[in-house]
Amino acid sequence: MARKKIPEPEIVVENLSTPSWLSHFRGLSSRQKIEIGLGFVGIILLFVGLASGYSLFHYFDQRFLPGTQIDGLNLSGLTRDEALTHLQRTQSLTPHTLQLSYEGQTISSSSAQLQAYRDLPQALDEARHQNQEQTWWKRLQIIMCWQNQPLALESKIRYNTQALNELLELFNQQVKVASTEPHATLTTSGNVNTLKIVNGSFGRELNQEATRHSISQAVSQLQIESNGTLALEAQIASTGAQLSETELTAARERATKFVGKKITWSGADQRLHLTDQDLVKLLTFPQGFSTNGQQDILEKW
Repeated sequence: MARKKIPEPEIVVENLSTPSWLSHFRGLSSRQKIEIGLGFVGIILLFVGLASGYSLFHYFDQRFLPGTQIDGLNLSGLTRDEALTHLQRTQSLTPHTLQLSYEGQTISSSSAQLQAYRDLPQALDEARHQNQEQTWWKRLQIIMCWQNQPLALESKIRYNTQALNELLELFNQQVKVASTEPHATLTTSGNVNTLKIVNGSFGRELNQEATRHSISQAVSQLQIESNGTLALEAQIASTGAQLSETELTAARERATKFVGKKITWSGADQRLHLTDQDLVKLLTFPQGFSTNGQQDILEKW
């Protein structure tokens, strides 16, 4: 029996065409190929640079920019909480004495008694505000160290509000001079010759708001003398008033109209009688009536 012959497999070779771009690239010169390669490398480096810049930009979004300093300490790259901890650990306050004076009268208090402290949170908020105020392009330049723009701030020294207020009130009692308001008196009822117009006199008191501002400015600028004293002239305000010659004449004419007059109020079971002496006392100058005097009359009634 004859063996059956198995036919050989037919091998089909497809004609695969080369992509046109590859053919074109192969046809380029070596220099052109290098230029294209360098172009691709440049694009890759550009994307890497942009990605790195974005990453750093996002990293510094909640951190202080490079070159940020408070009281000489570098806070670059720190968060607000980290910066506050760093400042509190390293900062110190020079002991000193606050001295206020006016016309030979003085009062003093130590920085410890006034509970002096550095306002670090305020300084950090100011630094953060100035960092964020920069345009995104300028911030990116600072972050990438293309532009060196240091930000150096000093924290302000402050005193405990209550302790400072108590010191100012004590000094106010030392320098205060009471004023006399212009007023009129009638010694004898019905007798205009006994009418007297008191011109009044000026007084003075400590201008606590202005003095507090002066203290804040001076202590923030560290205007402390070599003996450790912060010496300041207190701010004083005038109180009261005096009438001019014209106002005195007008006041006398006004008060004269009440001489010889009287007012009587009658109620169901009470009667209030005001003499010209009472009426003259109610006058205030250059115009108006005394609210305290009216209150006294009503209380008597």
